[in-house]
Amino acid sequence: MREVRAWGGDARIHAKAEVRGTPQGADCAETVGDRPLLFSRAETATTTHTRSAGFGLGKGGNGSHGDPTIPIRRAARVASSQMSVEKIFEEMLLKAVHGAATGLDEDQMRRGLDGVLFGEAMVETVPEVAEILVESLFEAAPDMLAERAGPEAVTRQQVRGVFGPGLDICEMLLRIASEMGEEFTDVEFGSNDSIPIMPYTLAHLLARTCRIAEETLMLLKHGWGLGAYARWRAMHEVGVFASFIGDHGEETARRFVEHQPVQRWRILRGERARLETAEQDLSDDLLEELADLDRRINDLVEDLGRVFLTDYGWAAQALRISADSTRSPTMHAIEEHAGFGHLRRYYREASASVHPAAAAVLVPDDATLMGSTLLTAPSLGGLVTPAHAMCLTLTNTTAVVLLSRDSWAAPFVIQTMINLSERAAQELQAAWNGYETQILAEMEREESADDQGSRD
Repeated sequence: MREVRAWGGDARIHAKAEVRGTPQGADCAETVGDRPLLFSRAETATTTHTRSAGFGLGKGGNGSHGDPTIPIRRAARVASSQMSVEKIFEEMLLKAVHGAATGLDEDQMRRGLDGVLFGEAMVETVPEVAEILVESLFEAAPDMLAERAGPEAVTRQQVRGVFGPGLDICEMLLRIASEMGEEFTDVEFGSNDSIPIMPYTLAHLLARTCRIAEETLMLLKHGWGLGAYARWRAMHEVGVFASFIGDHGEETARRFVEHQPVQRWRILRGERARLETAEQDLSDDLLEELADLDRRINDLVEDLGRVFLTDYGWAAQALRISADSTRSPTMHAIEEHAGFGHLRRYYREASASVHPAAAAVLVPDDATLMGSTLLTAPSLGGLVTPAHAMCLTLTNTTAVVLLSRDSWAAPFVIQTMINLSERAAQELQAAWNGYETQILAEMEREESADDQGSRD
């Protein structure tokens, strides 16, 4: 049986929370000396892969700015000795078509493909050709997947070699947060059949924070900085909710819990409207579910007003928005109210990794040193910010939970986490500075060598 990691040891859900009061903790480690450290975006890097880091790297005309970096040139030299994906696919397609369309030799196949002469006959062979291609790909899969696994392992080793000590501190903080959440759950949940609403809500928010932190840490260890930043964005939202609810008490916690059916109700109503436009109906089981949700939503509206049906309607009362107001609560308002407005810039930066914002799509943060804007591979760039942000959010959220009850140990645990967050920031930034200096020096040496070679 697969082990389920959860607090409480049984089917109980795993919990965690975010900061309020003193550890509006993001402020405590924002600078080292006179240099901004928290959420520094001065990180951009590259990794020495043999696998291509992106589309067309090393081939020129790929949208890159400046010369490709040393790792990219190495990748290009390796790639030049191998058959291109397009060539492999063309050969597979020719063989597949040749096997599916009888009476034509390979030269006729190639002329037909080049001149698009197959017409209806080609269309008719598509299903059979596609099936043959699928089988060919399965045959090629072991070598193809093994080829991908090598560079991925290299990246993990590189991340470990450069950022290992800093990421270890991040993991230490995650372990502390998880253990504090488990202890909180054991004490507050106990063997009671009825769990008070506030500890129930905060425990689940802390659990969610720690789970997202696990995802973030995994991405960081594998060189996916932008993905980690995107996951921190979700983590930040959960932490802000925890702080907001911790500040406003049981009524706000109750409204948060009662908001559970709203999203599902809105999804099913939207699906029903879409199907009606296409003159179709929801399935019977979904219609039954929607009817039940309609009844629950009517009760909620009667009790809490129409504003409750908005995305953040559970926060309306705490934000002093009337029950029938046309003004909806927003994430920005909740963030400001909870004291995290100073992180809005970084939240929006992280959002660019979630949504296809033009700037993030066309010029990724690590484009300069990777030598291209068409990146598909991991890199060592952009890891410092999400790693440090993860530490701060874990500290903040854990503090919210610890401060929600009387505990002589809470100040010591919180201060320990703050100190570890500062140490993580120092280690990570120093590691990046050293790595960046090394990479830039290598680039400069290779460019000088290239210039000398061209003169000779």
